[in-house]
Amino acid sequence: GAGVSSALIAVISRKLELSRAEKHVNNFMADSKLTNQRKNAAASVLQETWFIHKYKKALHKGDELRLRHHQRRFLHSINEFRRIKWDQRKLQEKGNSLLDVGK
Repeated sequence: GAGVSSALIAVISRKLELSRAEKHVNNFMADSKLTNQRKNAAASVLQETWFIHKYKKALHKGDELRLRHHQRRFLHSINEFRRIKWDQRKLQEKGNSLLDVGK
């Protein structure tokens, strides 16, 4: 009973494991997605920087709330950019380990 089920699990897990080429394709797709997200996050940082500058120069009544809103979004954009860079580093490390295993 137990020996048969463990053998069955071992065979199924081998069948479900990705091939080396599939791992490289998945790695490439994830890298492309993160690169696009990084580009968008950088653009968001620049947009919020512009809005902060704009609302600091023209402080009318009601613009203070908009300024605070864009300052919060600016900090969120920076944190998002850092998170994406960190994810890219982790993916790069994972990709390097794939190459090391292949040698």
